[in-house]
Amino acid sequence: MHQLLSVAAALGLAAALARLLPRSATAGETLLAAGAAAMALSRFLALLAAPAAAAAVEAACLALILAPLAAAAAAVACRRLGPSRQRAAAAAALLLSYAALQRVLAAPPLAWACAFAAAAPARRARLAAAAIALSALVLPLLRLAARRPGPRRRLLLRKAFHILVTAVLAPAALLDPPAGRLACALAFAALVGVEAARVTGLTVSGLRLGAMVQRVMGPFADERDSGCLLLSHFSLLLGCAGPLWIVPPAPLDAAPAPLAAWAGVLALGVGDAAAGAVGALAGRTRLLRGWPKTWEGTCAGALATFAVAAAAVAAGAPAGQAGGRAPWASIAAATVGASALEALTGQLDNAVVPLHYYALLVLACRG
Repeated sequence: MHQLLSVAAALGLAAALARLLPRSATAGETLLAAGAAAMALSRFLALLAAPAAAAAVEAACLALILAPLAAAAAAVACRRLGPSRQRAAAAAALLLSYAALQRVLAAPPLAWACAFAAAAPARRARLAAAAIALSALVLPLLRLAARRPGPRRRLLLRKAFHILVTAVLAPAALLDPPAGRLACALAFAALVGVEAARVTGLTVSGLRLGAMVQRVMGPFADERDSGCLLLSHFSLLLGCAGPLWIVPPAPLDAAPAPLAAWAGVLALGVGDAAAGAVGALAGRTRLLRGWPKTWEGTCAGALATFAVAAAAVAAGAPAGQAGGRAPWASIAAATVGASALEALTGQLDNAVVPLHYYALLVLACRG
């Protein structure tokens, strides 16, 4: 009975999420998003039926991802009943999510979060300091890209933002994977709230928050954000964080994360950014006739990805069998395969390439 209810709830959330996506979304994007949401809900319901202390971080991440999606789905389901009913439905979904998470954690979520943060204060202080320091080094790139005139300005600005996301996530993967998982889930929930404010044109006490968000997010949009929702920032976050979420959970004191967990950061934050920047500034030879991507950009992306992967292994990221040498030839082949896929995909690259690279790295590191 529990399994039937889980399947029904997962399918309902998937259908509601499919209605939220803009009409410009392809069938593949809709299927991927709806399927991922259904799988996440099914896993959370399984944890709800059999709570486990070892899965507390996983449950918290799932709740942070699913709660805003459930609220949005409830609001869509009640859209014909008026704004007040929509708000009530969204609030009810959030309260239900909170109660479910409290049952899984066997403690109030806020108290659990405080205990989690206090469990390793020195390590988490180093994590915050490293993320802030790296972000401070990358922010000038954003300003430089924003000042560049011409048609390449938006592309360079987006790639600089990719590097900024890498600067924030890389310390988490290296120093504290569980905190990194939780921070990414919290960022996803915040993005859903920000996007809801933008779409609805939220105004609070005369402050036009929705318009402010539009001014900030507008420069990062591209032709794929042609619907009512801006999806590119979601796909970037999910692509970078996805491998970190799906890698088998490690104990709270296990760091750094295995190399496969870095797949999203490597593929998008390093490879895609390097390929886009080099292709825009120095690309001359097209991969295919009529295709915008170049050989120069693709090769630069593959080399940058492999270099940072090697640096991650040198910093302690496990790769290969315990106590053995890293399988560099297999890692290089996986990197070339992911770079080739990135070069030949368009609409789904931020979502598909990290998962593809993750699977290749898992196989490569198994020898």
